Parts: sequence; structure tokens; C-alpha cells
Amino acid sequence: MSSTAARPQRATPTRLSRAVPWAGAALALAVAAVVAWLGWSEHEEKLENQRARNELLARVLEEQATRTVETTAIAMASLGELLGTQTPAQIGEVTPVLNQAMVGLPFLRSLAVLDARGRVLTSTVPRDAGVTIDPRRLGAWPAVDRDRLGPFVAGRTLADLSQRGAAVPATVGFIPLLRGMELRNGEPALLVALLNADAFANQLELTVADRLGGAVLTGYDGALLAATASVPVPAGTTLASHPVFRDYLPAREHATYLGTGVRSEEQLVAFRVSRSRPLVVLVEYPHAAVDVAGGRASGRLPPSAPWSCWRCW
Repeated sequence: MSSTAARPQRATPTRLSRAVPWAGAALALAVAAVVAWLGWSEHEEKLENQRARNELLARVLEEQATRTVETTAIAMASLGELLGTQTPAQIGEVTPVLNQAMVGLPFLRSLAVLDARGRVLTSTVPRDAGVTIDPRRLGAWPAVDRDRLGPFVAGRTLADLSQRGAAVPATVGFIPLLRGMELRNGEPALLVALLNADAFANQLELTVADRLGGAVLTGYDGALLAATASVPVPAGTTLASHPVFRDYLPAREHATYLGTGVRSEEQLVAFRVSRSRPLVVLVEYPHAAVDVAGGRASGRLPPSAPWSCWRCW
């Protein structure tokens, strides 16, 4: 065999020096991709967790609001049977019964009975008795033995709605629940429960328990009834142009989406319609807040990691 047989060539230092930067760049890109993927993955996880939390809050708040109205409606049905045995002149005799009912309904401002002209025949608030108001301000008059939830009304009591009523802040008000009745002499009457709007707002606030999160309670028409302090929209404002009312109702009774909320910035929104009352609960959380939380959580590798890998070569 010839002594001049070919021998394998060794890589020269020049070739190695040329390959090192490319290998470093590839590694840096790989690390950057891993960091980006970790950030995206953890953000998606946090987004899904917040979406699930919003859905849960919407369900709980809907149940609370519905239960409050239903409890009041049941009490009013019982009171209506008793009141139907009275004449207008005798209505005042059952005022103690109304006062006793108030003990079990702490979320009410008052209970009252009105005649067809809007005169208050009796009330758990003494100064309301005898005043006359426009009953249309409370909403449409329901049929006998039927009830109807009215809109947000500014005022503390029915006397505030009379011509001599005192001025009250627009943010202080009640939500009337009306029950149609017929008195013993055949005259129509209206049993009115003044649901305290602040009681609903407190329910929202205590349940959400997050300064970044927000929640509102509206009628089915989008009229705002109550909201958390983080939602700077006054009660009575219409949200009819909100995506929930414009794009989802009545086809969907509950859903979540990422987009326009009650507040200005992009929100993660969940909503739910009451199972038995014309009420809608909306819960929202700023998308930017989820992004910030996701960015902090993805810091398993520092942003300088790719550059450090490059320099190590």
C-alpha cells in the first residue's frame, strides 16, 4: 500500500471561527423562540383562567340578583292576597303587616300601595302616605296578580317623585317591583316594592372583590341598574349599543368574548341573562391587565438570555 494514501483533513481554525457565530445565532434564536413560546403559553393560560373566573362571577351574580327579586315577588304575592280583602279606606289597617314584611326584606327601601291615580294609600315610610305621583314613572302597570320589574328611578322614597319632592342625587335610587291588585270593592291598586339599587351594587362589589374587575346589572333592554365603583357609568344609562345587547341577545343567554366592554379599554367580558327575570349581569376584566400578568409570569428566562447565549460564543 502506498505511503501517500489520502488522510482525512482536519477542520482548520478558520472554518471553526466562521461556524461559531452562526451556531451562536441559531442558539440565540432558539432561546428567543422558547422564551416567546413560554410567554404566549402562560398568557393564554392566564387568559383562560380569567375567562373562567368571569363566567363564574357572572353566574353567581345572576343568581344573587334573581334570588333578591324572586324573594320580593313571593312576599308581594302573599301581601297581595291580604290587601285584596281590603277597601281603599281599610288599607291603612294593614300597614303593620307591611312593616313586618320589611324585616325579612332588608334590601328594600319601602313597600307601598297606590290607587289608579297614583295616590299612595299606605306605605312603610310615613311621609309617603297621601302623596300623589305619576305611576308611569315606575313602569308599566301589570295585570292583576302579575308583577313587573321597573327601571332605575332616582329617589329614596315615593315622596321624592311627587311635585313637592326633595331633590336627590341622580346616583341615589331604587328599582320598583310592581304587582297589580284589585281591592275588595273592585278598584285597581298597585303594590310597590322599592328595591334599593345600592343593595345590588354592594352585591356586585363584594362578589367581584377586585379593583381591576368590573360588573354591572342591567335590565333586558340594557338600562343600567347598578354597577361596581370601578365602572364609572351612572345608573339609568342605556347600554343598548353594547355588544352584548347588539350582537348576542336574544340568541345567546350567556357567553364570553374579548373586545368592547362598558369601560373604554379592551375587556374580557362574560355575561349571563337571568333565568326568570328581565335582568342581565356583565362582568369584565381589562385585557391589558391579563397581558401584564402574563408577561411577569413568563420571566422564567430573562429577556437578556438570547444575548447572553450569543456572547458566550
